[in-house]
Amino acid sequence: MDTVFEHSAGGVVVAQDGRLVIVQTRNLKGETVYTLPKGHVEAGESTAEAAARKVTEETGLEVEHVPHDLAPSTYWFVRNGVRVKKRVDWSRFTVTGGDTADHDPIEIDEVLMLEPDDGLSLLSYASGRAVVKETLCD
Repeated sequence: MDTVFEHSAGGVVVAQDGRLVIVQTRNLKGETVYTLPKGHVEAGESTAEAAARKVTEETGLEVEHVPHDLAPSTYWFVRNGVRVKKRVDWSRFTVTGGDTADHDPIEIDEVLMLEPDDGLSLLSYASGRAVVKETLCD
């Protein structure tokens, strides 16, 4: 089986009132999942720039980067018979404006703003829960 490596950037977004922003989307099997906004890093972008772009595209929210060291996530999956090793570099953001009604309707089914404990319990992936816990503990 062929293996490819992908690099993405994502955001842990916390609103001014402390609510956590997560997105409802679908995995490769078409199943509903709850995750943090993220996407591929484009040529010439820093990971924080890519994360801010993807957060705004996927959620409709305008955000500001909050300097904060977060551990990257690395995981494996199979897409179309190809093994993928993905690294996601995370950045922390606060909401400065925008409207979740303007989220990407193709990639994202719904944008949720939840109390941190509720968001943590809803997140589908351990890597997302780990980076949120890391963010909220500081």
